[in-house]
Amino acid sequence: MKVNRGCCGIVLFVALAAHAQPPELHVGYYPYHHKLRARANLGELPPAEPGAVARFVLTAEGSTNELATATARVVTNLPRRRTEPSPVSGRFVEAILDTPDLAAGNYIVTMTLGDAAPLRQTFTRTKWEWEHNDIGTSRVVVPPFTPLKVEGRTVEAVLRSHRINRFGLWDQVVSKGEPVLAAPIRLFATVRGRTHLNKNASSEANLLKWKSTAVAFDEKSPDRVVVTSAFRGGPIQAKVASEFD
Repeated sequence: MKVNRGCCGIVLFVALAAHAQPPELHVGYYPYHHKLRARANLGELPPAEPGAVARFVLTAEGSTNELATATARVVTNLPRRRTEPSPVSGRFVEAILDTPDLAAGNYIVTMTLGDAAPLRQTFTRTKWEWEHNDIGTSRVVVPPFTPLKVEGRTVEAVLRSHRINRFGLWDQVVSKGEPVLAAPIRLFATVRGRTHLNKNASSEANLLKWKSTAVAFDEKSPDRVVVTSAFRGGPIQAKVASEFD
């Protein structure tokens, strides 16, 4: 630190000596994707030769067997993250390593670049007892929820029902006995400047000749109902799929 004083002992400014940032190596392990992401901030490491390539190696602690390797070049800017207003500047090396399925234990990632001292980072792979189990995946309807019901083209769920028309769209939704929709759901299509809508009334002058397939209930289970339909009118073709669970 350096302090410069004026003639009357008044501090004019304080100059702080800049300290070079020590090099850092960060790793992130994604076990279900079998990927390891390594990023080194080179900091005060001596500049490498132009075109120098860094090498990353993954080993188990206490072993020299290379489980995964990757190489990457030094860059001066990192892509901007959503949480950062601008790209990060400096000297960085980043690589993605494809890893085997790692057993529980400690592992070391080592990065070497030219003649500089290697950078190392250790992480622990913990395998939890709940990994890859099927708890919570059964399709049981748990009270107070009630099973879905299908009556004709009406699907009933907890406190509401959905009446489906021949196009697979909702004619009405009733919740706690009260209708929710002001009118049936319809599809509006503009063809050559004229608006057409899919409805049963054939008296409208601008109505396309809409044709629909039969509404199909592809699945009717207590916890899941799948409804599909398709229709067309002139050059317009549409498919509708609804899933209730």
